[in-house]
Amino acid sequence: MRRVILLCILGVAVVLTGNSHSEACRHRARRCSYSSWSYCYPSGVRAPVATQSATVPPWTRARVVSAKLFTSPKGRSYRILQTGEMDTHEEAQVQIPPLTAAAAGPDRFLGKDRKVSKTSIAPGAVETFADIAALRTTLAPDEEMVHAPGISEAEDNQRTDREKRNVKVRAYLLAAGKEKDNDFHLILGFADAADTGAMLNSEVSGLPDGGPFAAPLKMVRDQFKEHFGSNLPARTYDIYDPPIPVEVTGSLFFDLDHRGGTIGPGTYKPSTAWEIHPITNIVFEP
Repeated sequence: MRRVILLCILGVAVVLTGNSHSEACRHRARRCSYSSWSYCYPSGVRAPVATQSATVPPWTRARVVSAKLFTSPKGRSYRILQTGEMDTHEEAQVQIPPLTAAAAGPDRFLGKDRKVSKTSIAPGAVETFADIAALRTTLAPDEEMVHAPGISEAEDNQRTDREKRNVKVRAYLLAAGKEKDNDFHLILGFADAADTGAMLNSEVSGLPDGGPFAAPLKMVRDQFKEHFGSNLPARTYDIYDPPIPVEVTGSLFFDLDHRGGTIGPGTYKPSTAWEIHPITNIVFEP
């Protein structure tokens, strides 16, 4: 009888210990930085690095279809998790012809909505912010911007007063995709990629047909293309594992084409329609 009682006590202890580890694991997993070795394992045990795996943390809810390795020009290693996701509002803009395989390389801006603002640089000095969260505290609420005086989707619509700002911010590049209008969407945020209130869409703009902004915007586009080389994102989003540290400079812009929470793959959707658009300088792994 004593043996039976002892076995029962041991069994209960094992179950309680397992539940405790599971609960701790769930809490640690939310705090882990987003990388292939950031999943929850018992203390002292390093998770295997599944370099070719398409596994992502469950809270991303991204539809990943494949994965590949990427070594940056500075020698750092990442996984590129290729998803099957794109921004649906872009697909609804039927006036923009879809990119074919043969036309995937053009850099010219193909969009119409607020074209002048999207392909120009705001006047004024550059304001520096420590992170996206700090920058976002200075932005007007989305519901005010939708009705801001003078704002419209017209092709020649100029920046409103609240958009006439240039900013510089340190962040992490969580994901990127190439849009139908030839802009690259860059989803920026914190390394743990958990707070959409601390995310922001930032765009490497397609190029205007000449004018004073063509050369500086081409420089940024070249920076982006040179960093990724043959690993540039295509028409669906790539997620970077771990997120890539960046320093981004550019002009503020409010995008009337979409609402907050609709841009980006999985749960990596900034909760605002504010953007840095266009990017005027990008430094990878500063």
